[in-house]
Amino acid sequence: MAIPMPIVQDIRRLDRQGLSRAQIARRLHVDRGTVAKYADMEDCAEDATDDGIDAMGNPSAGTIVYAGPLEDGLTDERLSDLFGMPIEVQHTHGRWSAYAV
Repeated sequence: MAIPMPIVQDIRRLDRQGLSRAQIARRLHVDRGTVAKYADMEDCAEDATDDGIDAMGNPSAGTIVYAGPLEDGLTDERLSDLFGMPIEVQHTHGRWSAYAV
């Protein structure tokens, strides 16, 4: 069963506040295994740097790297520069695809 994102956020918040995993499980009505799973997850947002690039070289969540028409922004060159590897973009029958080449 999928855990709703607000519950995941509550698990992580309560864990940071120092509650035991058993206390979190009782308070949120989830099992301790679920609490352990989400409390132990790394927070990708913490990897973000001031320039909007995370430790893996990817744009941080919410980083705006282009604003304008999709056809002008979703290009081979732009995606290749963004991800630091050659990428080919295709637009066929209204669907977009990007492939590493």
